[in-house]
Amino acid sequence: MPSSQFEFEIDSQELSSIVTAALNGEIRPDANYLKQLALISQHKKNYSQAAALFSIVLATDPSVMTELDYAIWHRLIVAQNGYDLAVQILEHWHRRNPDFHWNIWPRHPDTPPADRKRDWFEEKQDEKIAEGLPSIFLNTMHKSGSMTLVSAFIDMFDLPTCRISLDGAMIDKVVPSWAEHFARGGALTQEHLPASNENLDRLEDAGVTKIAVHVRRPEQAIVSKAFHAEKQAAETENILFINAAAERASPENRQERLERDLEIDLPLRASWVGDWIRAREERDGLEIHISTYENLVEDPTLTIAEIVRFYGLPMRLNMIDLDQYKTERNHFRSGKTEEWRESFTTEQLKRAQDILHERIPANFLEAAGWAA
Repeated sequence: MPSSQFEFEIDSQELSSIVTAALNGEIRPDANYLKQLALISQHKKNYSQAAALFSIVLATDPSVMTELDYAIWHRLIVAQNGYDLAVQILEHWHRRNPDFHWNIWPRHPDTPPADRKRDWFEEKQDEKIAEGLPSIFLNTMHKSGSMTLVSAFIDMFDLPTCRISLDGAMIDKVVPSWAEHFARGGALTQEHLPASNENLDRLEDAGVTKIAVHVRRPEQAIVSKAFHAEKQAAETENILFINAAAERASPENRQERLERDLEIDLPLRASWVGDWIRAREERDGLEIHISTYENLVEDPTLTIAEIVRFYGLPMRLNMIDLDQYKTERNHFRSGKTEEWRESFTTEQLKRAQDILHERIPANFLEAAGWAA
């Protein structure tokens, strides 16, 4: 099919109108046909068109979307910051379709195939609720040892795993029905949610009362992110792993990416930390526990035990051996905490400190050892 027959431009307002009409049953486009056009657009690197088409498909008939289709749409939406539209679609179907399962996160090793995910999750969740286990919310900075924590808590408490947001780049938005599903108890989620008023209000409305926030020195986090991106880029060409808006990561462009991240990503991470510190002081309806990656590396047993106590969980904790979680599945690279000192120039290090002091309370910087 010549490209001129299906390439188009659509603005966000038009797309929102089409999606709303599809969700309300006012229009019924051919979902299978649109999905094929979406896949062609994705292959041709027309990512905005692919995201729009997948959104219309998902709003029309989610049953035609495979796990891979959904994963592609998810990455495209995240790359283009299309969270509001995505939440609208996911909220609609989760409340109306008992088989809708896109919030079930297959991190638990027993998670079944798609057609059984929702039933399995709810049966497992009910079992854990009957045991008196609450839901555990691990809200982590990207590249802070998130999967180490997740794996440890699955091993200790055998909780089914789910999502309450799209799992993007620390600018995610809560899907209210997903948060309600989680807040019943007996489940585990790991997110990168920012402490926006919108997210905090939705969490409180859903019945979430406790959040374990896990952070890492932002300078080291962006260094770790740079190496992680190179590893992924070297392993695959798939859009699932390559940001639709970025160049292909490589050692040759690492310094350029680090410089850009000092301007864009570091302020985002610093604000992310600072906002959670302030939310801990200001939000009466939420209890917030804060741990650090640096402490996790130094004493994993203590760090994990503190989260266990925060949730009032039974102490099933023996020694947690960090080595058992140093695997590719857990996105483990090196566990270094001081690599950032050698990765930036003196001028860049000063600039980074200025950003941290502008956005993170000084008492936390001192306590975490992030000052200078």
